[in-house]
Amino acid sequence: MKRIISIVLVVFVCLALFVSCGEDEKSNGVNENKNSNNAIETNSTENSKINEQPKGNNNQHIAGNTTGNIINGGLVVQQGDWIYYSNYDDGEKLYKKRINGTEKTKLNDDVSRCINVIGDWIYYRDNKSILYKIHTNGTQHTKMTFAYNDSCLYVNVVGNWIYYINNDESENDVGIISKIHIDGTQKTELNEYNSLLINVVNDWIYYTTSNLSASGLSSSLYKIRTNGTEKIKLDDNFGGIFFIVVDNWIYYSAEDGLYKICTDGTQKTKLNDGNDTYFGIMGMNVVGDWIYFQNKNDFYNDFGYKLYKIKTDGTQKTKLSDDLITGINVVGDWIYYINIADNNRLYRIRTDGTERQIFD
Repeated sequence: MKRIISIVLVVFVCLALFVSCGEDEKSNGVNENKNSNNAIETNSTENSKINEQPKGNNNQHIAGNTTGNIINGGLVVQQGDWIYYSNYDDGEKLYKKRINGTEKTKLNDDVSRCINVIGDWIYYRDNKSILYKIHTNGTQHTKMTFAYNDSCLYVNVVGNWIYYINNDESENDVGIISKIHIDGTQKTELNEYNSLLINVVNDWIYYTTSNLSASGLSSSLYKIRTNGTEKIKLDDNFGGIFFIVVDNWIYYSAEDGLYKICTDGTQKTKLNDGNDTYFGIMGMNVVGDWIYFQNKNDFYNDFGYKLYKIKTDGTQKTKLSDDLITGINVVGDWIYYINIADNNRLYRIRTDGTERQIFD
């Protein structure tokens, strides 16, 4: 039974990472010792302890990106006047540029996903799900999990810790929530196998698991402390796999629409009456009072789904773009997404649906 569930888990993880896995064949990364074109230098330090700037207790809840962006591939993040992003016009390599569009700089030669930025460091995984860090100036390119064989999915960097789902099939570790310190030490496994997706918010990790029974596949929603204690089941009949935690609410997509449930497992509420959300595959992001999502009822020949928004109370559903999209990332008042119809290029559009443009 464990083997069957593991196989099912792999299938769902692959679906959930559609935006992240679509370019693997054409972008296989480069040797760590190869310098990027614009970075000052690149230095792989697999066999040495990673140097990290000191962090105080006040930083313990600072996140390297939003949970909504990480669930959608972690393609874009802003820190100060800089935007760090995966450049789909250059094989998903890591770039940065000023918010005014100037000083565009290539930082590495890796496929870069699940991008997190804290202080002077960028954390990301490549197309083989290997975890790296690099200085924001492009130096000190370092493999983080050199002591382990972990395959890192849904990388969340919060404070001094990096949380991820280990999907290492060779060790039969499919779906184990793990964490390591930002210096690359103290790997800790926080639960058993079978986790599908995580959101790390303050001292809690919210996650789903797959359940295989005679009646078919279902999912359950849990939360657990970031130290691995107080595992709590929030919903045994969750009905969705894709979810985002914002404030005290968990928003999620199911086959019959959008829902929310309180972070204590109460007040489960349906937000819309139509079958509007693309179940399970990078379907939505939540920022403030708005949910941005792919509309399952507005598509082209099963090739892609169009961008909409709806208030978190289920009102004011609005179409934003006719592009066929995936990978909804939100930074400031911009929505970034992969335009499937334009060779999977990275685009952005204002949250009000104006100023659509290529972002390279």
